[in-house]
Amino acid sequence: MYRQLILFLLLNSLLLPVRSQKLDNIKPAYISVKDGLPDATINSICQDDDGFLWIGTNNGLSRYDGVEFKNFYHSKTNPSLPGNDIKSLQKLPGHRLLVATTTGLCLFNTRANTFTNLLVPASAKMFPFENNFTMVKIDKGNNIWAASQTCLYKLDQHLRVLQVTRGLSEQEIGVAGVLFVESIVPLPDGNVLFRLLHAKRPQYYIYTPADGKIIPLNQKKIFPWRCLII
Repeated sequence: MYRQLILFLLLNSLLLPVRSQKLDNIKPAYISVKDGLPDATINSICQDDDGFLWIGTNNGLSRYDGVEFKNFYHSKTNPSLPGNDIKSLQKLPGHRLLVATTTGLCLFNTRANTFTNLLVPASAKMFPFENNFTMVKIDKGNNIWAASQTCLYKLDQHLRVLQVTRGLSEQEIGVAGVLFVESIVPLPDGNVLFRLLHAKRPQYYIYTPADGKIIPLNQKKIFPWRCLII
């Protein structure tokens, strides 16, 4: 999380690559809400295939082209993001952006400007927790892993739910700031490593695509110690 977005000229070189540029010549450019950024708190940044920089803030999603910002917000009347508090972004094939918000998950087609949202059905009490998505990751098999405050979801590229691992109950969720999923780390071999809250303590789990199961890491025969630094 950042209080102020600092864009180095190196980011401009992502938009217009200049490989011969020397690092000594790079000068920082400071960009704030005065320049069009929707909020000073930045939670996630990624770059799409067209070279645009996408910035997830506490108050909207922003596209930066190196010159100006175009901002996207939730709308009650038109198709849009499910919420403005953006926590995580991931680029997907087909000019799509996966957006995790505190009020739902979204697939945003950045060329067609279309939105496909996933809202988890829940009671009025649990809805804010069930739909508070804190992070998204893509594994080697192109599965989407999305963490809400209460559950871990495995989804396909169209946000169809393939697998759900439920963590926190309605009683446990009353504790402020408690998250079921602390980290998601896709591994090069196709496995996915998780740090999950279990019995009020964080523990490591691993998903193996061969059997499609999520098991405690200490039950796996080959223990990938090098992956524990997350």
